[in-house]
Amino acid sequence: MSTKGIFPNEFSHGLGILQGWKEIGRHIGRSGRTARRWYDKQNMPVRYNLAGRPFAFKFELEKWLLLVDQYLRKEPDWKERQKQHAAMMRARKEEKRKQEAN
Repeated sequence: MSTKGIFPNEFSHGLGILQGWKEIGRHIGRSGRTARRWYDKQNMPVRYNLAGRPFAFKFELEKWLLLVDQYLRKEPDWKERQKQHAAMMRARKEEKRKQEAN
């Protein structure tokens, strides 16, 4: 029995409960740090138990991932826009550096 979470490991795995950022990240194919960032910025469905540890249900994460994937498919040029934005920011930074040099 795990003392980390509110649920024993045998019980939580049977219900599809993931405990901790590392385990959540592993399930979605990312790091625990990325999972935390997605929770903060993209409303990934994660809860906290009474001890303050994060936990998530597998079925909710999988549903959320499908919704995010559907959204990205509706916006097929999002990667191109991201590249253009990065190029614009690099150009601004270069321009600022030139101005400071003069």
